[in-house]
Amino acid sequence: IENNIDLPSLALLIKIARVLGVRLGTFLDDQDETGPVVSRKMEATDTISFSNNAIHSRKHMQYHSLSKSKADRHMEPFIIDVAPTQDSDFVLSSHEGEEFIMVMEGVMEISYGKSTYLLEEGDSIYYDSIVPHHVHAYEGQAAKILASLKGADRVRKRPAVIFGSDGVEGCAHSIFEIVSNSIDEARDGHGDTINVTRCKDGSVIVEDFGRGMPVDWNNGEGRFNWELLFCEMYAGGKYGEGEDNYEFSLGLNGLGLCATQYASAWMTADIYRDGYHYHLDFKKGENVGGLQKEPYKGRRTGSIIHWKPDDEVFTDIDVPGSYYKDVLRRQAVVNAGLTLNFTDEKEKDPATGKPWHESWCYQNGIADYVAEVAGEDTLTPVFSCESEAVGRDREDQPDYKVRMSAAFCFSNKVQLLEYYHNSSWLEHGGSPEHAVRTAFVYQINKYLKEKNLYKKGESTISFQDVQDCLVYVSSSFSTRTSYENQTKKAITNKFVSQAMTDFLKHYLEVYFLEKPEEAQKICQQVLVNKQ
Repeated sequence: IENNIDLPSLALLIKIARVLGVRLGTFLDDQDETGPVVSRKMEATDTISFSNNAIHSRKHMQYHSLSKSKADRHMEPFIIDVAPTQDSDFVLSSHEGEEFIMVMEGVMEISYGKSTYLLEEGDSIYYDSIVPHHVHAYEGQAAKILASLKGADRVRKRPAVIFGSDGVEGCAHSIFEIVSNSIDEARDGHGDTINVTRCKDGSVIVEDFGRGMPVDWNNGEGRFNWELLFCEMYAGGKYGEGEDNYEFSLGLNGLGLCATQYASAWMTADIYRDGYHYHLDFKKGENVGGLQKEPYKGRRTGSIIHWKPDDEVFTDIDVPGSYYKDVLRRQAVVNAGLTLNFTDEKEKDPATGKPWHESWCYQNGIADYVAEVAGEDTLTPVFSCESEAVGRDREDQPDYKVRMSAAFCFSNKVQLLEYYHNSSWLEHGGSPEHAVRTAFVYQINKYLKEKNLYKKGESTISFQDVQDCLVYVSSSFSTRTSYENQTKKAITNKFVSQAMTDFLKHYLEVYFLEKPEEAQKICQQVLVNKQ
């Protein structure tokens, strides 16, 4: 590469090297052995996303890409050194044989061999995974960048980078992004009802009764707010220092509305705010007709977003009704008092013959949900607790706030573990899962030892013994969050893990002291599970 070898010549050299049995060496001779290494084989459409905190906890990261073809398995791994800045955010992904790093925010330094590239927001570094060790590197906002797609193409041509998949899973996530914006409004005290409709034609309607999105002229930016919200990645109230900010936000970075608009065949927005009705139209990521504005004498406020996911972007846009029901029910669980209504025009109610309609509302949030799941015949009644903490993931990073709540009971008939963060269901857990495993085993093991309930030479309990009789749901919020990726299925915050562990240990100790009979039942059942 340093000798400007083109791709065909490089491919030929690699073939010759294989025939002669020449072993190709790694491209980094002075690797830092102290840094952790992430090593895995990338598959087509596979995406690994590292957000800021996850990476900032390391000196740097080394990414090893192993060749896909069997003939390449004897070759050395391809290594890229990544050194993010304080506020950078990036993704690693693979698509059609090309693997790449795209900087989503901030600035990042990429080292390949003896060369170093400074990538800014929107820039990318690509390398070919079929012909290993061939790199296309680009730097600077004004450069002609093969991989740095602009405007709607940043989403339309690579939806898996944003939504985790270009299939029905990615389409489903794009829908959740719009719902999450309405949930943020409601949780911030603006509106208590959200209506979601799955339409016959495959389009989706999300209606809320919040303040209405700010879409009028923005003097500070010198442009309309609707352009920032619908047409600019990472814009929105969550980044500014204004009254529209949310302390705890399900939306990670203002990305979802714009990305979903870009990925739509068409989208309309009707916004009721400040005594006006605003209307916007979009087609395949582009605005049509600008902002329409008329006086509105009614009392309602809020936003109605109606759009159809584009089958030119996603391979499958038929998101099943079961997805909507599951997501909306879960959001009702962790947003106490919020009513979520779902109408499915594709499914008939057998009793009425009309479109299926269902509503969810849990006045006491996760405590009501745990009671519902566990039923009446439980070993212990539902116990709930909540607290707040302030801390940081690393000494050189700023403090942030964490709000924690948990509800649980014990049962020899039902078991459940569910974790939520900023209202998002953490399918793969992460920090909250580590906390519950550590805290429950610690407190129950401590009780068993103090009461001499272990037999001589008996091994201590494991979390599996606890889990077999535990019905547990936690909901946490933080002002700084490190998700594994934009799909938000796990978080990696070190401080969240530490704070939730301390929080659970404290309240379990209080619970066992105040309810000795329940503590005894719990620990005896755990011993039975162990045996």
